[in-house]
Amino acid sequence: MRIIKITIFSLLGLMAVLAISLFAYKAFRASQAKNIRIPVNAHSVLKMNVDELIWAMGKNSLGNWNEYYGAKERDSTGTKKTKIWNIGVELPANLYLFSLDQNTDHYYAVLKVTNSEKLHQFLNDKLDLKVDSAYQGSDKTQKLYSKKHIHILLDQQKLLFSLSKDRTADTAMMKNLLVSDQQNWQLASAFMDKLPADHRSDITWFSKDNNWFSVHFNNGEADIKGEFSSTLFRFPKQASGIFQDDGNDIIRAEINSDLALLLKSQQALVDSLKLPFDSLERYVGNYLSIRMSNKELSQTDTIISYDYDDNFEMVEKKELQQTQVPDLTINLMASPHLLSYLPEKLFYKFNKASQSNLLRMSTGPLALDQAIPWKQQANVLYLHYKQHAVGAKYLGWLPAYDKIGSLNLTAVALTEQKAKIEGQISFNNKKLNAFYQLIDN
Repeated sequence: MRIIKITIFSLLGLMAVLAISLFAYKAFRASQAKNIRIPVNAHSVLKMNVDELIWAMGKNSLGNWNEYYGAKERDSTGTKKTKIWNIGVELPANLYLFSLDQNTDHYYAVLKVTNSEKLHQFLNDKLDLKVDSAYQGSDKTQKLYSKKHIHILLDQQKLLFSLSKDRTADTAMMKNLLVSDQQNWQLASAFMDKLPADHRSDITWFSKDNNWFSVHFNNGEADIKGEFSSTLFRFPKQASGIFQDDGNDIIRAEINSDLALLLKSQQALVDSLKLPFDSLERYVGNYLSIRMSNKELSQTDTIISYDYDDNFEMVEKKELQQTQVPDLTINLMASPHLLSYLPEKLFYKFNKASQSNLLRMSTGPLALDQAIPWKQQANVLYLHYKQHAVGAKYLGWLPAYDKIGSLNLTAVALTEQKAKIEGQISFNNKKLNAFYQLIDN
């Protein structure tokens, strides 16, 4: 009996020592992360609370051991998966990505290299990032790895990660950031401290304009919050909408804002569609909605081909073909005379009509004999998505499509140019941590 007691107390003591050591290690890593610096001209920062995410996934794994450490432990080739903390870089407790320009989607992060050989193997074999032979830096130890929108420049001591909507790397900027001694940079934690603590979460984005966005990951769901202000917004004093939830929607989206301002921000798109923006600007309103239901429709297309007749002359042949298309409806508040600018076919054939100051497009018939059911609402933005077998045919290419069951996002206007955003992403697997589900292949 005495041996059993000694064994139990020894185990409890060992567990206590391990727990204290773990918390001490977390505290040490958190203090080290406070020394991370970003340029003084950083406009926005995306912070990922790495240690808290790992801690949450670790706790979740105790009740889902096989999901975390079972057959998934090996990749498709049968080899053991590489651990993220063993790839040749020092992963800090908090990861900071910064942007240097208000009008760019270009983000950078600087990390410390601990093992260049392991890092090269990880980038090359696991991420399929190849050395860009076109880059010739003055320092021969520098290597540039590129793939689509991701670019990584590294030397023996540091790594510069670049993520942008452009496929071309800004090598001059990347090199300047990589070789900087960071003496005139600011503390990233000080930049984020301008954001109230109750706005911060597992992943937080914050800008100098006091716009912010955060995501908190739970088991089976992720909560979204944020506040944004922009000169591109002009919300009405009273929002309204026309869609009612009948349980049959895969996608339902509505926005109440000055559409002319939003069009102006997409000048390149307007030009590519050869639309006369000067004519559109004065005649569009402040409402746009899109709805895709969980059923499909049948459309008849004329397929034109060419063949030779008996006289070896080229003749045109027309053939009718039935195709399945999504049940899609688009409503745009605008002057009726703009109806002619809307395309007859945009991926699918659309029926077009003007009704109650709305330009309407639908892949199916439009019920013009029914009044538009305008209804006042609190939200200036509403987005609803629900996974469905029909939607998989048209939306299955989206990342993590098979994992996300639904998404709901709303925005309430605080001022004419500022909105408060709230939302939730629900995953099909309710037991696993949502962040783990996003990153697990």
